[in-house]
Amino acid sequence: MVAFMAAILFVDGHSAVFADPVLSAIHAEEPRKARQQLVGWLGAYQDASEVSVVVVFDGSQSQRHTEGGTEGEILVVYSESSVSADAIIEEMAGRQAAKHQVTVASNDRLVLDGCSAKGASATSITQLREEVDQVLARFQKRWGIQSN
Repeated sequence: MVAFMAAILFVDGHSAVFADPVLSAIHAEEPRKARQQLVGWLGAYQDASEVSVVVVFDGSQSQRHTEGGTEGEILVVYSESSVSADAIIEEMAGRQAAKHQVTVASNDRLVLDGCSAKGASATSITQLREEVDQVLARFQKRWGIQSN
């Protein structure tokens, strides 16, 4: 019997927001709305693929807090103010890479190198966008869904 390895994608949330001109412009006026749109887009990807998605943002609270992560929702993690999202991504990805197929998406080379050293695959936000768009297009075609 072959053991099943789950696929997990860790996304550097602010790196993804600022890499997208539309989300970046929204973030300048309404940061929460930009984060919500990113989470919605990645949630659609998780629904159309067999990849569990974790998005990590820099937080401003004294403690790390999470949203979602149950019943098919993506997990959103906000780091505590004294710890960077980058450090959280490296810690979580490193822990999971020993047991699962882990990919980290960021435009921060240090994050990608650190996660790669711990056994995770690394990808840029541009490569992630291409992958997500392809998966969503295949899903929509398969199920006859018109895109907006």
